[in-house]
Amino acid sequence: MSALRAESSRADLVQRALASCGRAVLRRGPASWRLVLANGKPFPATAALEGDWLVLAAPRPDWPPGWELMGRLAALPGGVKAALPPGAAHVHLRGELPLDGDRPLGDTVASACAALCAGMSTDLVGAAEPPERGESGPAAAPGPSFSIEVRGQRWPARVMATASGTLARLTLAPLGAPAAPSRAALALLLLRGADLLLGVRTALCFGAAGAEAVAEWPLRSDPAAACLAEAAEALGAAVAVLGRETRALADDGLARAYLAARPGPANADSAPAPPPRRRQAAGNGAPRA
Repeated sequence: MSALRAESSRADLVQRALASCGRAVLRRGPASWRLVLANGKPFPATAALEGDWLVLAAPRPDWPPGWELMGRLAALPGGVKAALPPGAAHVHLRGELPLDGDRPLGDTVASACAALCAGMSTDLVGAAEPPERGESGPAAAPGPSFSIEVRGQRWPARVMATASGTLARLTLAPLGAPAAPSRAALALLLLRGADLLLGVRTALCFGAAGAEAVAEWPLRSDPAAACLAEAAEALGAAVAVLGRETRALADDGLARAYLAARPGPANADSAPAPPPRRRQAAGNGAPRA
């Protein structure tokens, strides 16, 4: 079977699986769809095959793309994240799952739809304050620590056991208590970075030393060597995309310049589009989010 026919066959299987999870499934391209899912009430969603990944997304106009939202992402179930696609008017909730050759494709589609529905049921704006997510807090229990080398620099990471599953978390930058412009710019940067990195969730952690910007990668099994190697590759890509800029935007002046050059969703039409989404692969070239 040719590669083209194989891709077409896989897309047909995905469409049938989507039809079993939702309704009004409409194919809008060779490997992309619109559909309606429900979490008690119906909501519009999109689905697409991106390489060896299945990506589901739904807009969340009730989630302001700011500092407080980024601090509440720990409440999301595993397998979903918040992201801001180029030109989008709203933050999107997104579920991203790799197509594992050992797992039936229909099961992957069902899991992605269930995760997205669970995320749509999560209230991230009702709390008065963002939850603290420091390593000593109740939301996450620290596990083994390790580090990732990117361009000759070591970046600290560790395995964390959370309510939504086990993950590898890398610290992009310690932020402390930045001023308002830095908070706004950092939130936009992290949301835009999440759009570029399949499977990686960006967020804020809060502890005794203030805020930290982090990148997280779900671990599908116990943190054995192969699993951690996969996490290191994904989080290394997050460093390449976001590491330098995240640290830079803690400066108030640079944050103001970033906001002027790349405004938020209210002015999305005038914002330059970031580069196309990329797979997790640590590289020397760092696309800017």
